[in-house]
Amino acid sequence: MIRRDIFYVVLLIAMTLEFCIPIYGIETKYENGYTMEKSQVNTNKKEDGVSLLTDSFAYSTPNKTFCGQFKELLDFDSTIIKKDWSNWNIEGQFTQTAKGSIIFSHEGKLYIAKITEDNQWGKPEKLKIKGMGKRRVTMRGSSLFYRSWRYPEEDAIVMYNPHLSKDGKRLFYASNYYGTKGNLDIWYSDMIEGKENEWNEPVNMGDSINSASNENYPFIHDEFLYFSSDKKDSLKGSNIYKHNLTTQESHLLAEPFNSDEDDYNMVGDGKHLFLVSNRDGNPDIYYPEQIFIAATDSIVADSLGDNSVKDDSLLANNDDNAIKNINNNGDNQSNIDSGQAQKLEFQNINVCILYFIFDQDNFIDDYKKEIEMIMNFIDYHKGANFKITGHTDTRGSIEYNQRLSERRAQKLKSILMNKGVDGKRLNTVGRSELELAIPNARNEKEHLLNRRVVIEKIEK
Repeated sequence: MIRRDIFYVVLLIAMTLEFCIPIYGIETKYENGYTMEKSQVNTNKKEDGVSLLTDSFAYSTPNKTFCGQFKELLDFDSTIIKKDWSNWNIEGQFTQTAKGSIIFSHEGKLYIAKITEDNQWGKPEKLKIKGMGKRRVTMRGSSLFYRSWRYPEEDAIVMYNPHLSKDGKRLFYASNYYGTKGNLDIWYSDMIEGKENEWNEPVNMGDSINSASNENYPFIHDEFLYFSSDKKDSLKGSNIYKHNLTTQESHLLAEPFNSDEDDYNMVGDGKHLFLVSNRDGNPDIYYPEQIFIAATDSIVADSLGDNSVKDDSLLANNDDNAIKNINNNGDNQSNIDSGQAQKLEFQNINVCILYFIFDQDNFIDDYKKEIEMIMNFIDYHKGANFKITGHTDTRGSIEYNQRLSERRAQKLKSILMNKGVDGKRLNTVGRSELELAIPNARNEKEHLLNRRVVIEKIEK
């Protein structure tokens, strides 16, 4: 028989451990080793209004709304047009209730569309929020103040980009409702019990979120509220912020989520993450693409830099943690555990090549091991500087790929500097798609060999 006092102690420990489980944001797993790439669904039109629904994501272009489908990639694999939703002319982000109803904004007003008994979409109707009816005009010093002069409040009040909490009982949105600090603040309303079309009066989210600037695109995940703002500490224009609902602290997200252009409308479910950015001159959807340091291709070449292995079959072994060292004699020493990287002989090596691939769940561990190997490579050549050159494949415009190649090179430089490498020893350059390893790439494996960063040892 288990002693009761021991049982209570074990139960207390278990409860303590449960409350100590860390809560991570939707962006946490993509903070290191990833860059934000354009989604393949982008066109020359404006894409935005990315929305997390009960079982998928959706987004809009002018006059059309799409629902995304996924397979293996972090990006949309395919999309389907939602004709009914498109007819509603949805503005920006929208949300879905537990019953499947859609709450959205149109011309600055919130609407709800419900599924009928015959499984069709009913006609959207205005969402009922207390305090949005008529109210007395305050005109002190005028005789009108003492009379029942009234005006329609909804003519002046707008509400945009609704998002429901996980339990569906609290609706967040951006609005200029009475008491707004700037042009738009983040507000919420609580649902009147059992009535998904009736909500209580708006409540302002407070000074830790709202400012004299514009706050917009609220999105809730666990204990965090994500929103966009053009407040004073933004990089430029509108950027994405993260607010801890427990500590009531907000901070600006770093790269790659923010840029020196408008970034907003970030949503995610713990695996997929999307945001909208104007960083390439047009509002487009972006998703995280992994910066991959290849463990089974020729990441280390000889001093001439021309003996790199080009055999595509090597790319089939991406589950390995092997490091290949091409030594001065061209011998291929494979399956060296990355923990033994410090034992490699670097005296005949002056080039390292890092590749970028899509969606690898085991990336972070491999990334740390491979960076350790690169650090050993740099530390061995204490008297040398290094040139980091970013390259892309041919997908995307040359102008965009130029910026992308520069960001990738700079990303690696930042990682190495955070590890203690003097930034003065690291020079970065982007070459876009001008120096392809495989011209006329026909498949993803060949595109991968073009998506690379080359670290070259140069004498001081």
